[in-house]
Formats: sequence, C-alpha cells, structure tokens
Amino acid sequence: MIVLGIFGSGPNPSSALVENGKLIAFIEEERINRIKTSPNNLPLLSAKKCLEIAKINITDVNHVAWAWDCNDYSKIIHNKNLNLNQFSREYKFNNYFKFLHDPKLIEEEFNIFFEKKIFKKFPKIEFLSHHLSHAASAIFCTDFKNANIL
Repeated sequence: MIVLGIFGSGPNPSSALVENGKLIAFIEEERINRIKTSPNNLPLLSAKKCLEIAKINITDVNHVAWAWDCNDYSKIIHNKNLNLNQFSREYKFNNYFKFLHDPKLIEEEFNIFFEKKIFKKFPKIEFLSHHLSHAASAIFCTDFKNANIL
C-alpha cells in the first residue's frame, strides 16, 4: 500500500510518501522552489520529488491523502461570509482562502501536473481532516503493535 500524503496550500506545504506504514520520503515545498515557507503553494514539486526518491510513478500510488478537508472548509467560509459586507477585507480574504482550498481546482491542478491524460490508472484524492491527519501520522507510523484510537 503506497500513500502519497500532501498538505497545502497554506504555510509550509509539503508531501510525504508512505509505503506499508513506513515513511519513504518527506519534503517541504520550500526545499525545491526555494521560496521561504512557500505560502499558499500547492506542494506538487515536493510530491513529484517524493515519487522520484522512491523511484516510482504516480500510477504506483494507491491513495492520495490531502491533509485538509477542503469541502468542509468551503462551507465554513461560505457561512462566515454570509454575515460580512462583500467589500470588507475579511470577506475578500475569506474568498481568497476558499479559492485556494477548492477541491475541484486542486484536483484539476494535480491532474494537469501529473498528466492524468497520459495514464489510465490514477489515484483519487481523498480530502481528510487536518487534525486527524496529524493524529494518524503519529499513530500509524509508529512501531507500536497496538494504539488506543478513540
């Protein structure tokens, strides 16, 4: 089982590759594009580098786990904006972040970058809870045989 884990956009976007519970590669986007903290970049270069380190292709990946629940985030931002003046700074700021976390746009960028049109088998992106992703990275990559999961 090969999982490509991705966090972005936001500060410090990054990618990790896990194979059968073992961390194979991890890299932050700033290490490749040389932009400090790479704010609001999609970590596609770091994802590609993780695949290169593992000497595999995107078609070898079983799952892509995006560590941000973009669908829920969009709903939260929409509800916040209902009570704001559309010309306010906060309203515009919220829409900018809503745009950055749009799951359809993320999938489109991902598919273009990894040339989905060329490959027949392509992993689907699963958008996950950010905080549960933190917990999963601590639990599932340990050597413990049992972990208490609530």
